[in-house]
Amino acid sequence: MKTKILILAIVLFSLIPFASAISSQSCDIFSMALSGDSVKTDVSGNGNTIAVGGVNGMIGSFTPDGSPRWSYRISDPVTGIATSDDGRFIAATTFSGDLYYFDDKGRFLWNISGFGCNSQVALSGDGQEGYVFSRSPTRDFTGNTVFHFSGNGSVLSRLPIPAPTSYALSADGRVAVVNSGGIQGRNSVVAIDDDGIRWQKIRPNPWRVPLVAVSDNANTIAAAEPGELTAFSGHGRELWNITTKYIARSVAVSGDGQYILAGTQYQVVNFNRSGSLVWEYPVPDYAGHVRASKDGSRIVATTRQTLYYLDHDGTALWQYAMKDWTESLSISDYGDVVAAGTYNNTFTLFDGRGNAREIVLDTVPVMPVVTRAQEPNVNTSVAPTRSQAAAISLVIAVIGLVGGGILLRTRKSCTKTY
Repeated sequence: MKTKILILAIVLFSLIPFASAISSQSCDIFSMALSGDSVKTDVSGNGNTIAVGGVNGMIGSFTPDGSPRWSYRISDPVTGIATSDDGRFIAATTFSGDLYYFDDKGRFLWNISGFGCNSQVALSGDGQEGYVFSRSPTRDFTGNTVFHFSGNGSVLSRLPIPAPTSYALSADGRVAVVNSGGIQGRNSVVAIDDDGIRWQKIRPNPWRVPLVAVSDNANTIAAAEPGELTAFSGHGRELWNITTKYIARSVAVSGDGQYILAGTQYQVVNFNRSGSLVWEYPVPDYAGHVRASKDGSRIVATTRQTLYYLDHDGTALWQYAMKDWTESLSISDYGDVVAAGTYNNTFTLFDGRGNAREIVLDTVPVMPVVTRAQEPNVNTSVAPTRSQAAAISLVIAVIGLVGGGILLRTRKSCTKTY
């Protein structure tokens, strides 16, 4: 009978898809995603905190003048970085599928491993929840998956989403928007909330997955494709679809949802929520990144060699010659702080007047976080979701019932013996 219990337990536990840590060796196939020494940046909404992550394994928090508050070095390349609007929390994902969570003092709060290779991360405005976007085509459940997690380190849900390479999260945390490179050209825009997929729109272009952006309250969602720019309401209703003059390479929505911008091959274009063209600004090359302040009065965009800072009517207030290609771009709510990460192990901070400070990651001193002097090793697997927790409870209940039956028969046997 004991053998039967063991077999039953093994069968039941095998039905629960627990995550296991992904070794760096299993991610080597995706090493092309780490071309160059890329640096990820994210500016808090209030502009007081700049979160930075690098291929050299650095996770850090900086002030607007470029002074490091704290930095931490891990052995895995950092592939995603995010901070809350007030800068109180910073989350980082790594190449091998780990998620790290810190507070503004540099205290290490928790980490989880078991996400897919080369994952990205986004946080809600208050930092109490976030999403991990795994785009690695691994054979287990961690690849091509969007994970929803809470600020205490619990994984709330996971959804299979093929190839989510562009993503955005509303500041209120209610809606995450991703693109999806579906099979047979079924590329789509997907909106996700606490209940799962809120809506999904198949796009007509079979060769290029759309780029996506969302407003702070999730009422305006934008998708850019080669030659097209589309605006949706938060419930998936198409507001308008416009043919752009040139191929779009980036997209942004102002925090208030009133402006939708696209960086194209030779222009940065700005439309209002009604679909009317506000302005066009010429650039000599692809505008690979574009970001907007909360009210859309300040716009920042980059081409291969130049960063442009524009005002509400499309006038360039200043521009800056970048030494290297831009890998990441972020801006504060009021547009007074801009951060641009490069593919050459550096990032540059700007104020609203164009004053710049370039920082080389390898020159930043490593300061141990308050609660850990070495790499953390806690919560080393993805926590079970609600459905998994129910499955665990079922396993325990079944084992308890079977075990109770054995105990009862044993007692009866003992009574008969004596």
